[in-house]
Amino acid sequence: MTARVLLAISDRSVESSVIRVLADSNGAAALSRRCVDLIDALAAAAAGAGDVLVVSSSLRRLDRDAVEQLAACDVSVVVVREHPRQDGSSDELLPDPRLSWGVRAVVDPDPQQVLRAVVVSPVATSAPSAPAVASTPVGTLIAVWGPTGAPGRTTVAVTVADELARAGHDTVLVDADTYGASVAQVLGLLDDTSGLASLTRLAATGRLDEQTCARAMVMLPSGLRVLTGIARPDRWVELRAASLQAVLSAVVAHPAFVVLDCGFGLGAGAIGGWPTEIGPPERDDACLAALSMADIVLAVGSADPVGLVRLSRDLPTVPEIAPTAQLQVVVTKCRPGAVGGNPQRSVPTVLAPRLVELSERFGPRVSQEIVLVPDDRSALDTALLSGRTLAETSSGSPARRALRELVETLAPTPPVQSRRSRRLRRAG
Repeated sequence: MTARVLLAISDRSVESSVIRVLADSNGAAALSRRCVDLIDALAAAAAGAGDVLVVSSSLRRLDRDAVEQLAACDVSVVVVREHPRQDGSSDELLPDPRLSWGVRAVVDPDPQQVLRAVVVSPVATSAPSAPAVASTPVGTLIAVWGPTGAPGRTTVAVTVADELARAGHDTVLVDADTYGASVAQVLGLLDDTSGLASLTRLAATGRLDEQTCARAMVMLPSGLRVLTGIARPDRWVELRAASLQAVLSAVVAHPAFVVLDCGFGLGAGAIGGWPTEIGPPERDDACLAALSMADIVLAVGSADPVGLVRLSRDLPTVPEIAPTAQLQVVVTKCRPGAVGGNPQRSVPTVLAPRLVELSERFGPRVSQEIVLVPDDRSALDTALLSGRTLAETSSGSPARRALRELVETLAPTPPVQSRRSRRLRRAG
């Protein structure tokens, strides 16, 4: 089978030599199209015009997200260095940070090396990946999602993460909301620099490592570490899906729990799963990427007619996007007046039929239990005004008690705690 090659090489002499070697490959490879830039190459890939993209290492916007988009079109990537390796090695499969993006090979500007990389099967290519970060998830990723309308996603995310940390669990709180990131403000942190955005930029260019992950986090007195979100909503494009997933993989590889505030956007084309069509980034890609990696999804809605209808309407989409996650519904702001009676009876009456339906479709990973969080407005206002958590300002709050009980079901076995952790828990 002839490999169809898309070519985007800036050095004309290298490009000419590669074209000649493709022509002399006895049908093993053939030039399909010369592309002027990455956008042209992405368009050709989307049109099904090639199997392999041979690209200069200096091509603008060539990063992890671009490689991910090309992979969605079944196009492999061979990166050609601008100059030969200084050590004189001719081994095109030597470790290179770009290999961690999923590219097939990174080669010298030698046409024979390019041809060998083009015609070799991706399965047969035994390139060692770059040892930048540990990427095997060992922790639990808890994604906190909820429909539009401020149902209390951030309050739930912050409180759950803080309670996990106070119980002695190594926990990281990540703010990936692309519409209204507010974890930094809720916790009284400076939000001039987004820790998450800085890590996604490093992940996109293959420069993410454990040290940079650690430096980007803010440590709270409870031991909770925080990756702050984007300071302005117009910066949502910085949270690209592939790079965000790379960051989450790196973070989840170490702590016991990662709690992620992922906002509400499920995308116009998200029904039936995360869309994979090639194209420009979408604002909801970050939420979809987070949900697709989640081990547990806390679906948050508010206890009022509008909030419950929104939650019931959007809930069926979540298990499709998060195919392996446990789904737990959390209803906040529970008060008698908003639901016409006792919330413990009224809320299940509205949501129980939907949860039964989802349990029949998706099995036991959809919990039919509903966590009800009382509307303790005074305690929540005090915590927000002081930039601290409920445990610090209102330890006896009914809202905190409900969420702490939820945490005990998520992490029923507390770890061996240090004296400092035990002191913090007693203080809470």
